[in-house]
Amino acid sequence: MRRCGKWAVLGLAIWVATMVGLGAPIARWNFEDPAENANWGWWGLWRFVDAADLKGEDASVRSFPSPPTAAYFGYIITETNTGTYATGWRVWGEFLSPALDVGPGWLIQAGDRAQVRFSYYRQVESYNGAYDKTVAYLYFEDGNGHWWNPDTKAWQWARVGVQIFYKDASNPSEDEWLTHESEPVEVPSGTALMFLGFFFDSVDAFDNDHLGWLVDNVEIHRIPAPLAITTKSLREFRVDWWGWAQLEGAGGTPPYTWALGRNSALPRGLTLDRDTGVIKGTPTEAGTFEINFVLTDSAGREASKVLTLVVRESWGSETIIYGHQWTGLTGWEHTGLWHIADPLEPGEAGAYYAVPNGGASDYNTGSRTQGHLRSPEIDVSAHRGRELVVWFEQTRGVEQYAGEYDKTYVQIRFKAGTTWGAWSTVWYRDSRDASTWPGISVEDVSTRVPADATWVQVQFVFDSVDNVNNEYPGWFLHGWFGVVVPSGPLAITTTELPAGERGLPYTALLKAAGGAAPYTWSATGLPDGLVLDRNAGRIHGTPRVGGRFTVRVTVTDQDGASVSRDLLLEISAEQATLFFETFVDFDAADRWLAPGGLWSVEDTVVHAGQNLVAGRGWAAHYGQDPTDKPNFSTGARTTGALTTEPFTLGDAAHVKVSFEYWREVESYAGAYDQTYVQVKFGSGPWQTLWYKDSQDPSEKAWTTFEGDGITVPAGATTMQIRFVFDSVDQFDNQYVGWLVDNVKVVKATSGSPLSALVVPTAADRSLGRLSVFNYPNPVRDVHTTTFAVRGVETEAMRVEVYDLTGRLVYKDEAAGSELVWHTQDLTGLPLANGVYLYKVYVKVGGSWIASEVQKLVILR
Repeated sequence: MRRCGKWAVLGLAIWVATMVGLGAPIARWNFEDPAENANWGWWGLWRFVDAADLKGEDASVRSFPSPPTAAYFGYIITETNTGTYATGWRVWGEFLSPALDVGPGWLIQAGDRAQVRFSYYRQVESYNGAYDKTVAYLYFEDGNGHWWNPDTKAWQWARVGVQIFYKDASNPSEDEWLTHESEPVEVPSGTALMFLGFFFDSVDAFDNDHLGWLVDNVEIHRIPAPLAITTKSLREFRVDWWGWAQLEGAGGTPPYTWALGRNSALPRGLTLDRDTGVIKGTPTEAGTFEINFVLTDSAGREASKVLTLVVRESWGSETIIYGHQWTGLTGWEHTGLWHIADPLEPGEAGAYYAVPNGGASDYNTGSRTQGHLRSPEIDVSAHRGRELVVWFEQTRGVEQYAGEYDKTYVQIRFKAGTTWGAWSTVWYRDSRDASTWPGISVEDVSTRVPADATWVQVQFVFDSVDNVNNEYPGWFLHGWFGVVVPSGPLAITTTELPAGERGLPYTALLKAAGGAAPYTWSATGLPDGLVLDRNAGRIHGTPRVGGRFTVRVTVTDQDGASVSRDLLLEISAEQATLFFETFVDFDAADRWLAPGGLWSVEDTVVHAGQNLVAGRGWAAHYGQDPTDKPNFSTGARTTGALTTEPFTLGDAAHVKVSFEYWREVESYAGAYDQTYVQVKFGSGPWQTLWYKDSQDPSEKAWTTFEGDGITVPAGATTMQIRFVFDSVDQFDNQYVGWLVDNVKVVKATSGSPLSALVVPTAADRSLGRLSVFNYPNPVRDVHTTTFAVRGVETEAMRVEVYDLTGRLVYKDEAAGSELVWHTQDLTGLPLANGVYLYKVYVKVGGSWIASEVQKLVILR
């Protein structure tokens, strides 16, 4: 449901007009006002009745808590003025509240808890089985037709709710009015609308001659979440460049005010807006600042949090070689939905990817939509070899889904002579990344101008990938776009060298900035066994002596400018490291057994336009296609181990294992995409030291694991390590996978026997991964709806549609994951308005899987 029509209309009488405290009702319905009643939706036998309509029933029935009207599932037998739900067939239906807005400025927001209280009179059959179900749900919607699934903790297209009340025929009827108070339910992050639904289902046609279900005096209460500052980190600022960052809070009782804590101050040039929580300005000093922010709500409650604010040094006397205000697209090639926004759309001028309609926009065209916004050719012939920075402001609002949909990315290409090079992606987001809408994000991405380049072009690309879930705001470019060449002085940015050990492979990468790249390097004072790669700036080798060495390194740019710096290098004479692998000089036949599955050693693994191995030389990767959308999606379960040869332990009594890793797998409430590290001493068993799976958030940044000391078992003289990846099944494997680097085993001064972890067994989820829905639903102003399948690789699908009596009214089959239906019956005639049930059969891997029965509504 979208925020329109009767779903957004709420009579003032049902809203509490002022902000309320703990547990007070934010919405109340007693069904006395016909205008308010009209805002409810109802299907099946739901209706409103007066006590007089049921005068043939017992007096206890007619004692409505808020006379004269109540909501009722059943129908009135006019001859006797009694109620029943006996129709001769199965009956079911739902009574759905109007939408309650959720979010800042409204009476309830994400993080709060909602509690429902209602009165009811329930009279159904008595039977030891799940018949004559009476159920109440709270529904949470994101404002774009996606519903919160409390089991998977994810948004989905098919409507599902949080159950707050359930009784059936196995529960005795209550022949009196009772009041039910639900358990508090947390409002999930991302919620824009909340609904309350009452659902009745007789399940069958037998023994239905009973009164049914009456509901009255419905209230929703808000239990505020504790006041908290929810901002996790602040975006970086740069000296002499304007920027801004948004502080965010939740809980308590809005509105909020913001302040700096005692003894805290912002960097010079920045200010904090006390009403909005926006930090903005042009900083004039660089550094890392620990700042205590204080949030106060309208009830006087306070919360504080210390956040780190980083201001980077100025680019110096930067050269802006191209700048563009988004007030027009002169000189820019644009395809798809790119246009200059009407001020009525996002509220300001800018370049916008959405359907241009002069109002609230989205990119829903009914089919896949894609397009690029490409800059003019920009002259870079005077800046060869230098750093190039692309600067832009953007707001992005797309669907949230565990897959590569709704892609937004920035690409750069260079021209040498008359030939354009390939497009290189320098910034990338898709449906797996959180949207920023309506907040603005200031981005700057850098690359290096090739030595032979004369021109550069930049393009912004949007690609929905499919036609599903495209009712989101889209992508908006604000303010100003610039291409900048920083021209700071040449400098060595490496400040220290990592320590090493005699007889152990060593590597360190030197870095520089400013001047005119490419750079060349030289060094003096290196210990015997180490050398410097003059072009790459990499010190490597195996030191043959220990000691403290002062190494003077010098960098020279292409213009002949050079700077030097002294760095301390410590090489331990005692070899405490038993095993160390950087993968730079990887040799599977030397230190490792043959890699299993998709394990390989790579110097390039590209993700979001960035090489994840940059600066490392090499790393082990479990996956395929490392330079072009790396993944482990083989169409089947994939598993493999990267295992060391046995290495000697010498006199070590205790050992400690460490490694670095980068990991991206699916997010799912189950033990899938397993990554684990095991150790083995001598001929003993493999024991699990470290474990993560799809239930653990992906670490899309290099992360270090350092284990505790492990006691070497008596008699063991050798040790092995293995890194195991197991997708468990074939579903949702289009992620980068697992990268591992700098594997190290060292002697430890103390330890204890390893308490091995257990690798869990995951249940089969062939059906659980199946997501089936139809859109639009309800079918209102159109005569076509599309059935779609997500979550599995679909060969074909078959749809069967039934009316509420169980009669088949339509069936069809199609290849692929979508089937379009023009709401006609088996004879080709249009179906009447009403509620229908459908079931989808999906062909996966040569076998047919049946979905659950779902509901669709035709309201033309």
